[in-house]
Amino acid sequence: MSEQIFEHQQIVSEIPENGRTIQIESDEHKRAAIAKRLAIPGVDSFRADLELKPEQRKIRVHSRVQAVLVRECVASLEPMRETINDSFEIVFDPDFVLDENEEFDEAFADNDLVETLDSEIIEIGELVIQQLSLAMDPFPRKPGAPSLADEYGNAPEASPFAVLKEALGKE
Repeated sequence: MSEQIFEHQQIVSEIPENGRTIQIESDEHKRAAIAKRLAIPGVDSFRADLELKPEQRKIRVHSRVQAVLVRECVASLEPMRETINDSFEIVFDPDFVLDENEEFDEAFADNDLVETLDSEIIEIGELVIQQLSLAMDPFPRKPGAPSLADEYGNAPEASPFAVLKEALGKE
């Protein structure tokens, strides 16, 4: 298990009937830990706002994650900024079990992201870091970065037979 960056835990039985709101902001040390965890050059800012609401035996968590990340452009390898402003909703359900024979898409047909609630504690800090990682662009590209497809996409492809033909001096 990875090191916890935010030690925000919520004991399920302590969530009031009308819900609870939690705000997480980060200092310089926490932002450095987030950058290390996500294997990126840096994090300029990070904030998460969460609302936890009990629903029968389930807990519904609605959150907004906002961050400014320092990323590396996939085309030029230059540092660039990526702004994240993402919201998500997840339901923690003690009765949820993903049947190994059930297709993943069928299990989530109602569009709720569901996690098994297997203890009395919800790791809020871990949840927001995981959601931040999901919101990140998998291929960050700096505006105006040269396109490798443009540069190399039109290069003639020499088949092995064409190279052999040329080496033998045949047409």
